[in-house]
Amino acid sequence: MKYFILIVILLLEGVYLWGADYYAYQSGNYTNAAIWRIGSCNGAAAGSIPGATDNVYICPGVTVTVSSNITCSNLTAWGTFSISGNRNITVSNQFTLNSGSLLTADNNNTNFYVNGNFTFYDGAEINGTQPFNLRVAGSMTNISDGGSLQARVGRVDIWITGMSYIEGEYVFTITGAGTKRFNGGLTIQPSGVFDNTVGEDPFINGDIVNNGSWIGCTGGNCDYTLGNIAGRIINISGANPIPVARINVSQATSVVNNYGTLILGRTGLAGDLLRGTGTFNNYGTLYLTKGNSTPVTISVFNSSYAGNTVYYDNNAAQLIRIPNDGSELL
Repeated sequence: MKYFILIVILLLEGVYLWGADYYAYQSGNYTNAAIWRIGSCNGAAAGSIPGATDNVYICPGVTVTVSSNITCSNLTAWGTFSISGNRNITVSNQFTLNSGSLLTADNNNTNFYVNGNFTFYDGAEINGTQPFNLRVAGSMTNISDGGSLQARVGRVDIWITGMSYIEGEYVFTITGAGTKRFNGGLTIQPSGVFDNTVGEDPFINGDIVNNGSWIGCTGGNCDYTLGNIAGRIINISGANPIPVARINVSQATSVVNNYGTLILGRTGLAGDLLRGTGTFNNYGTLYLTKGNSTPVTISVFNSSYAGNTVYYDNNAAQLIRIPNDGSELL
């Protein structure tokens, strides 16, 4: 009998054991119990604020301001999640920004931790008045809205530990506005668009695959650092070209152009195009276009593999780099 009573109690109290679904149905401060409802945006008044094991939803058109440290289980936004001051926000599991949502902060010491995965829909935006810190322990997936909207990334220092998958249209909106790190690598799916027209300076520490559309830069520095985590082997591949201004291979990293097409340089760029203390192995196609007369200064440059091609494609004179592994096919 006592076991039956225990099971009934557990069932009745399950919402508290496994977390309740809190919906912010009107704008206000996170710590104001009056803005929260249970179960849906039209649900019953919660009478309390979300706890560390609860799921949080921001309803469309609603702005929730956070002015204290908080923890929740899952966070899903259709509205605005605005962080005020130097705060630590922890999402223990899944973080989702739906179309129409905004994640913003006003302090560059703010830390937003996602211990699970991050889903970033087209039509959503991340942009602070200061470049705050967004740290994702899992993967990031950008998903298309099926239309013409974009997933927009502005003033934020973003670290993605797992793989980043671009299925929609992922756009940097401003340059020099926080470090962008794809530590698990970056895959552009056939439907995806990776747009760095503004010329941000990403760090990529995993494989790069472009089967979609990679839009090169016309502004900023557009310096890509590959392998700032020591000892990485990074493969570049995919059906479509990857245009970037300049690549720096660092920390004893080996980069392999694995039958991809890599285009370095842009109009108005001065300086070398492929540099650093690591190794670059070219099995695919490499274009060395606009830059200075010495485009390749990387420590080890191997380009004698069968089928690889290097194009020195500047209108002005360029110094041809003799590969470390022997003769080069030009």
